[in-house]
Amino acid sequence: PAEYLLLLNTRVGTGFDSSVSFEDINDIYKDAFNSLKPNVADEGPSVVGSVPGTQTVDTIPVLWGICTAVDLAYQQVQDDSQPTPTTEAPTPAPTTPPAPTTEPLDVLFLNRCNVAVRFSQGAQPGLSQQEYVTALGILFTNSSLNSGYPFDDLTTCYRGVFESYGTAGLPIPVFGTFDNARDAPDVVQFCTKVYNADSTRCDDGPFPTSAPVQPTPQTNAPTVSPTLEPARFGLCLSELTDADSQSNDDRLSQAEYPEFVSEFFFGLVPEVPFAQLSQEFQNVFTEFDSPDGTIDISFADDINSASDEQRLFLRSFCKATLDAVDGGSGPTPTTPAPAATPSPNPGTGPSPCFQALVQADTSSPGVLSKAEYLQFMGSFGIEASTFEALPYIVNDNYDWISGLDEEVDISAATAPQSATTDSTTLLTASCERTAGIVGSVEAGNNNIPLESHCYAAFTTADADANDLVNQAEYITFVNTFLGVQHSTTFSTMHPQFQQHFTTNSENGNLEVNGSKPNQTPNTPTRIYLEFLCQDMEERVTFVREESALLDKCRSAFETANTNADNTITQSEYVAIIYAMAE
Repeated sequence: PAEYLLLLNTRVGTGFDSSVSFEDINDIYKDAFNSLKPNVADEGPSVVGSVPGTQTVDTIPVLWGICTAVDLAYQQVQDDSQPTPTTEAPTPAPTTPPAPTTEPLDVLFLNRCNVAVRFSQGAQPGLSQQEYVTALGILFTNSSLNSGYPFDDLTTCYRGVFESYGTAGLPIPVFGTFDNARDAPDVVQFCTKVYNADSTRCDDGPFPTSAPVQPTPQTNAPTVSPTLEPARFGLCLSELTDADSQSNDDRLSQAEYPEFVSEFFFGLVPEVPFAQLSQEFQNVFTEFDSPDGTIDISFADDINSASDEQRLFLRSFCKATLDAVDGGSGPTPTTPAPAATPSPNPGTGPSPCFQALVQADTSSPGVLSKAEYLQFMGSFGIEASTFEALPYIVNDNYDWISGLDEEVDISAATAPQSATTDSTTLLTASCERTAGIVGSVEAGNNNIPLESHCYAAFTTADADANDLVNQAEYITFVNTFLGVQHSTTFSTMHPQFQQHFTTNSENGNLEVNGSKPNQTPNTPTRIYLEFLCQDMEERVTFVREESALLDKCRSAFETANTNADNTITQSEYVAIIYAMAE
């Protein structure tokens, strides 16, 4: 029975301490325990197989039955709104803060938070700064957050939870309860603040970083590691290395910076002289450059060998560059931009793209059907009577932004209050891609059937009009076929596109005679050209689906790794599998 109380604490967050006995608890919990005993005379249910690695086909159903019984009992207690223990340990009687207007969305989180408060409290009433750190460690199962971890090293948003009470460093009035946590205003208020901080992942995520790194005088790195998903950080390092490939001096100059920015954003930001970049991008460079006017990118090509100091500096620079796109991803305009057509580029506040999505969402809330996509594209001046009548790249764009789903998830635009950071980021990227597609159509890339679109891309790529597309010209073909800039070099193309060229070329060229408007190919040539175009379309489909799958996989890992420790436990692995299966 005593161990059963511990199970209740850890499974559903009842908050029993050593002063509570089995006889004191709610009858619902008692009945659940007694129902699990194989025989009335038994002391308790068998938990053989509960040690990891010792489970068998026979013990798993028994163990799961115990957990299910506890869950059902907990739910019944909550539904009946009865106090959990029948005896209450004495607690101080301080002035109770007013109850917040909103409760934590997750009742189980509230109960566990209450347990964390009670288990971390010392002899004095309330939570001291160090006890608050300990409570976070208990709540988030983070062993580094303990009595030895400095309060000042917590991230800003988590220090802000404590400081919002205005106690000037003295203990905050949070005491915990043995009764229903929802009936304790101090617990509800405190746990709501923590819940909101964890849910919004404000600042640098729900968990503090290791002890702050002191930057060298040369670098203006922050003292906390910015949140930047590993895939994006890896891309940033790769593009930094490529941009420095000519000088190869481990320094990024103003002349090299525009190439880096353009490639980091997949060509959606045009490669223009430094002075024509948006002010936000220019500010990032000047914030991180050294007295010699260059940025130290040492170890970008071998980040594992970098010092913690340099790794933090590069991560901070990459994050700042990524954030700069929100302030304007295009070059500084020399003439006022027309205001009649809403831009797909998201900016501060409700972006025009998000607004256009909301206006187009007239049927199923939160998803954009093909019919609604027609209306959405119409707001950018691209009109068509049917989805099939849209320009090829506009039609194809729908498949890119819908990912692995049949329709496009636009809930981040239609319900921004409940949107996750991940869904907002993904929809913002969709808007950025759509911006590139709109620009490409306006530039004349507006053919509709595959053959016409593909032939036009060959014609655009064949700069010397010799009916041969060499490796350098092929880069233009791929970018034109996609409608957005995929790459500026052959070596950085997706392997599928490289293979399309190498397997179909002869003597280093693709033969495209017959693809120009004034040419009429004979039957064998026409069949060959159609094959090139169909093969390209199939490879684009492969790349698109692979990209969507990787995005979903990264999102699943980020969502499952709730304590942001960059390691996956067995339970987090299960969450990944479920997320990938949705």
